[in-house]
Amino acid sequence: MSASAELFERAMTSLRTHIFDELPIRLLYFQRRDSGLDIAVLDRAGVYSHLSSKLRRLFNNEPLLAPRIVDWKTVSGWVSHLTSYAILSHVWLRTTPSEVTYNGWHQDSLDLSHPGYNKITNFCSVAEAEHDVSLGWMDTVCIDKSSSAELDESIRSMYKWYQNAKVCITYLSTTITLEDMDKDAWFTRGWTLQELFAPKRTKFYDAHWKILVKGLDNDKEDTRIQKIIQSATSITPIELTSTLWVPISRKMQWAAKRCVSRGEDSAYSLMGIFHVTNMSIAYGEGAQLAFIRLLKEILSTTKTHVADLFNWGGEYTTTTSAVLPSNPLAYLMRSSAVTDMIRRVQATEPIILTHLGLRIPVLLLPATVGSPTPFESIGDYYANTTIQPSSRHQITHSYHILDAQTRGKLAAWVFVVLNCGSDDNNVHISKECFAVLFRDPTHSVFTYVITSTGLKEKISTKEPIVFQLNSRTASLPQRHYTIQKNQLGRHGMQFSSMYL
Repeated sequence: MSASAELFERAMTSLRTHIFDELPIRLLYFQRRDSGLDIAVLDRAGVYSHLSSKLRRLFNNEPLLAPRIVDWKTVSGWVSHLTSYAILSHVWLRTTPSEVTYNGWHQDSLDLSHPGYNKITNFCSVAEAEHDVSLGWMDTVCIDKSSSAELDESIRSMYKWYQNAKVCITYLSTTITLEDMDKDAWFTRGWTLQELFAPKRTKFYDAHWKILVKGLDNDKEDTRIQKIIQSATSITPIELTSTLWVPISRKMQWAAKRCVSRGEDSAYSLMGIFHVTNMSIAYGEGAQLAFIRLLKEILSTTKTHVADLFNWGGEYTTTTSAVLPSNPLAYLMRSSAVTDMIRRVQATEPIILTHLGLRIPVLLLPATVGSPTPFESIGDYYANTTIQPSSRHQITHSYHILDAQTRGKLAAWVFVVLNCGSDDNNVHISKECFAVLFRDPTHSVFTYVITSTGLKEKISTKEPIVFQLNSRTASLPQRHYTIQKNQLGRHGMQFSSMYL
């Protein structure tokens, strides 16, 4: 086999591998002809058939085909250009009938004047004329939703498809100028959150398919656009450019008020944001179960600052776990102070969601409500905090933590500190404590430590609970404390891995 033939075979293999491993399951394929733009919906095999013919023509049109003339770098460029595609981000039409679906596309009676068909043709025209591609993807017509396997793969892969696109064409159907852009419905939908973050390059188009910002390659880098996005979503320019460092609770806060057509999508639309790829899709399971499964996947894939998942407030508790919420709305009450606390001291044992609840290492601190002054602590440590329950019918209470009154008596209140860690001999705890409050049903501070499942009645609070743990014996201000495990009892504390 000649060197040129080897190069051609290598190019074909590269093309095939890229199409079947990296491209969406189906794509719109469009070509400009004298009569207009021809559009077809092709699966990967169909895309390969068309692109392999184009690649063959590129080789045949090279008069001096030789490795030194057409080297692998050149051929790789051809493959990259041929497989480049545009992807559409948009809000589905609310008209009846709505968008043109995959099944509708193949109907002989397809109405070519329908707004859904016009959206497809406008998208393909813009992609071909302004972004030099012959491939495009949009969720309406490129997913066969009658196939559960295809729908599952599409939802789990969608973030990657947006990420790998040459350009994301974002169509704002109710926007005419930059001045009214922040009011567009696109900023309120659940799925468009990942479509804002995933693409490397985004161009915004108005209701008439005209570019809103000219002269810039990537609209997400435009300061005017960044201010509009922040006004519409609260997402800052720094957060927009990199989600890697953004805390879990903050990402959840972005999604809290976004609307979805099906309840489960409130969880499924966040999979890409949290880099969750192995969660199956099960429409019909309900929004709460889907969200709990998402939280479980986040716990199993996130390595740092996992406790920020518990940084929420309000009455959104579930039967699955007392410290996991049932809805992203709970994160509207997140605390940035809690996120900072979690970064200082992290759990050194796995946090695992089981059928008994969430297994997590915690430090248990008994407390009394409204103790008389002067306050006396059990040992060397003490803290005070005021808590406002989430129920409007309850009265705000002040708690004395590690109150001496609890020694040898029944303690009805227990603070469970979540931002703590341990080694073989010591417990490490930040001066700034992040905790949840439980009413001890056994009315015994130590019984629940033995069973590890005794704490059931979590007190829902308006905001996450934070308080300063102070030491009577420390000569200098401390950022965190290290306490020997065999000394915890002297201070009224207990350390245990519990199911909450």
